[in-house]
Amino acid sequence: MTNHFGGLTTRPTPGEPMSMNFSLDTTPTDWETALYVIACGCPDAAPLLFPTARLAAAWALQRNADPEHLRAVPHGCTDDLCRAYPLHPVPATDWFAATINVTNLHGAQLLEILGLGGQESPRISGTDLLGRVLVALALLPVDEGTPDLVDGNVITYGRRPGYLQMRLADLHALAQTALELGRDVVVF
Repeated sequence: MTNHFGGLTTRPTPGEPMSMNFSLDTTPTDWETALYVIACGCPDAAPLLFPTARLAAAWALQRNADPEHLRAVPHGCTDDLCRAYPLHPVPATDWFAATINVTNLHGAQLLEILGLGGQESPRISGTDLLGRVLVALALLPVDEGTPDLVDGNVITYGRRPGYLQMRLADLHALAQTALELGRDVVVF
């Protein structure tokens, strides 16, 4: 969407999200078949590993229902308080750690720089994204940033110097992770 300044605006139309995510593509089966971890947080405690979410959840549900003095804790746990608090399983692979969130304005600029402008919710392979990011990093001039623009109560936020290079570096890391895991990157 454009504003009367001639540029993109960050004010979304009704029903439009205010941000864009670049993320690893996951499937529902990833959550079921991924390795799951239960840990108490003590530095010397060995986390408990489970091959599926169901097994981890069943163990945690039983453990958390036990009387406090009978609750199991991970081997090496040294804090007496760990028995008092419930433990919960988490995926060993943090799919959301590999998500880059940007405003719609900055996301549209990044998609344009990567040659993906105009595509709605693009899906791109790690190899393709890595190539596009490397080309963009090589050819894009140093980002000098842009100022905030204010017109009454409408604000179009600017961009700090170096922001585009910083986000391209983030996308470079995301592309490498996608390659290692054999995943695509999705934009939503």
